[in-house]
Amino acid sequence: MNLGLLYVKGQGVPLDYTKAIFWLRNAAENNDSNAQYNLGWAYESGTGVPKDTQEAAKWYRKAADGGSREARVRLDGLTDGSLWWGVFRHFGFAHW
Repeated sequence: MNLGLLYVKGQGVPLDYTKAIFWLRNAAENNDSNAQYNLGWAYESGTGVPKDTQEAAKWYRKAADGGSREARVRLDGLTDGSLWWGVFRHFGFAHW
């Protein structure tokens, strides 16, 4: 587990979003697709950073390029305006 997630959840360390973002960014910039996904989520939700959908999309795209299906779904939700469309398209529910 990435150290950043421990700070996000307060598992074994005090809850600290500033430290969480520091460690998530560090791992994300070193091509950790899980950290890229979580950093995207932080920007999408405004957790520990100002809410920024463009920055969220940037990190989701990197994570998706690294093989994260969850990141592809979130990215589609941001770009298509519907999280459900991303779920349907990437998890086999859409048949058109």
